[in-house]
Amino acid sequence: MARYNGREDAELERSFRSVAGKYARKKKKKKNTGVLVGIAVAGVVLLAAIVGIILVLTGRNEGPNEPASVNVTIAGLDISGMSKKEATEAVEKRFGNTYESTTLTLTVGDEAVLLSPELTGAKLDAEDFVNDLFRSDDPSSVRLSDYLNLDRDAIVNALQPVANENSTPLVNGSITVTGTQPELSEKKEDIEHMTLIVTMGTPGVDLSLDSLYEKVMDAYDHCLFDVACSMEVQEPSLPDVDKAKEDYCVEPKDAALDPESFEVNPHSYGYTFDVDAVVAFISNASYGEEKEFTFSYVDPEILTDKAEEILFRDVLGTVTANGGSSPGTRDVNLKKACELLDGIILFPGEEFDYNTALGERTAEKGWKAAPAYVGGQTINQTGGGICQPSSCLYYAALQADLEITLRYNHQYISSYVPPGMDATVSWGGPDFRFKNSTEFPIKIKASASGGTTTLTLLGTDTKDYYVKMEYEYISTKAWETVEKEFPEDNEKGYKDGHVITTPYTGYTIQTYKCKYDKATGNLISRTAWTRDVYDHRDKVVVKIIKDESTEPTTEPTVPSTEPSTEPTTEPTTPTTTPTEPPASTEPEIDPGLGGTGGEVGEG
Repeated sequence: MARYNGREDAELERSFRSVAGKYARKKKKKKNTGVLVGIAVAGVVLLAAIVGIILVLTGRNEGPNEPASVNVTIAGLDISGMSKKEATEAVEKRFGNTYESTTLTLTVGDEAVLLSPELTGAKLDAEDFVNDLFRSDDPSSVRLSDYLNLDRDAIVNALQPVANENSTPLVNGSITVTGTQPELSEKKEDIEHMTLIVTMGTPGVDLSLDSLYEKVMDAYDHCLFDVACSMEVQEPSLPDVDKAKEDYCVEPKDAALDPESFEVNPHSYGYTFDVDAVVAFISNASYGEEKEFTFSYVDPEILTDKAEEILFRDVLGTVTANGGSSPGTRDVNLKKACELLDGIILFPGEEFDYNTALGERTAEKGWKAAPAYVGGQTINQTGGGICQPSSCLYYAALQADLEITLRYNHQYISSYVPPGMDATVSWGGPDFRFKNSTEFPIKIKASASGGTTTLTLLGTDTKDYYVKMEYEYISTKAWETVEKEFPEDNEKGYKDGHVITTPYTGYTIQTYKCKYDKATGNLISRTAWTRDVYDHRDKVVVKIIKDESTEPTTEPTVPSTEPSTEPTTEPTTPTTTPTEPPASTEPEIDPGLGGTGGEVGEG
């Protein structure tokens, strides 16, 4: 084993003195001679007289208050039941000459330290040892080595070089980097002046002077003279590759759209080292071995010029709807709604909220009163008509296969989008929301002119399929004509046959989301999407009663010419382009209105 002796002489001396002082046993003071002897003799005589008087007075003439025997075994010698004199003789006989004539051999690794009696001065004081055994409350704690009169300085001096030569500091494995970080805005041929250095650790050996010294004392306590001291080897930790990757590697950054400026932030390159190569080196390297590794660039997936090309390059969905022009009222609302929607950008995972995007519709904000549904009745309401853009946006989001998080169908069916593709909204009521569930930003493009709105979703289409919505009629409920009587001179000036309420046929519509392969046009899947119920509304007409003396009554309802069941010309199974409901004598549906379950709708 390699040996290290890195201590200076002064340090060795301090260590030596520290250990020697720690284990040094106080020596007994020598008695004075001459005059002091005479004084001592006189004192003894006086003390004997006093003790004799005490013994006479107390009737006691025993020796010191000690046990008659002790139950203890000393280095294999059992003196239990022996008197002090017997124990002293047994100890003297068993160990008396052993320590004075035997050399203690301490083996450390491949080296032996010889501690001869001439060096250590080992000589047992059996009488003193036994006396302390009998006086002690815990005889087993009395150590034999404390009564050998050892030259402890000599022992420490002999052990010190062995402790120094066989102690090795522990060095853990490490990974460091030299050089400076490269410029990452552009890619060069290689990364210069930057190197990863992997250094394997070396084991440590903890062989302290204290442990050697205690090993020797323990050997003397047990009267052993051939002992070995094992060395505790501490394994070094391996270089931490994961931490090095975290500390020294840089991830590339894709060019991306800035959420505030909506401009493309440029890309940047990353760099890393060959992790597999480093792991392989560590698995096979020897203690203390070192190796250098180079860094290499890591390309971003989306470069700046590519980002500018792919962002908003594809039409994910687009819908155009015409609900009829109403200059000055509904058209104003359509235009205002589209202006607020146009240019909205949704980042991946971001949710769009229609009511939040448009805000509350008030006259102070420029919204106009236009027809809308309240409680199933058609009235003028501020912001009326804006269900047309929300329906277009919903239909476009379906085409884009985005995640729809909230949507309500109208109370009555609308004509400006296919059945089941509408979305009604109202401030404080129904809302429409969807989430950008793609990996790229999405931009809303919206425009309105003369009652026509166009809503388009732009993004980056990575799908290998396209979506087409299909529908089928589940049931139909026809409207009826109801006559409401009015006197000829009614306040509203109604004439006979005047239509008070326009009718709507009720429908139950099942929609399907169908995915088609872009390459082949083949159907991949057809999934039931929503089942929407649209209410029917009867047609109410005025019937004038000329005879004012006659109490007005309501005539029986007259069925419309529209069949009560769905005509055979209407498809019963969904098609790629579903047909519209069959023609009937019912008036054209008011195209701009909407609602839910008889509630408010600003459609």
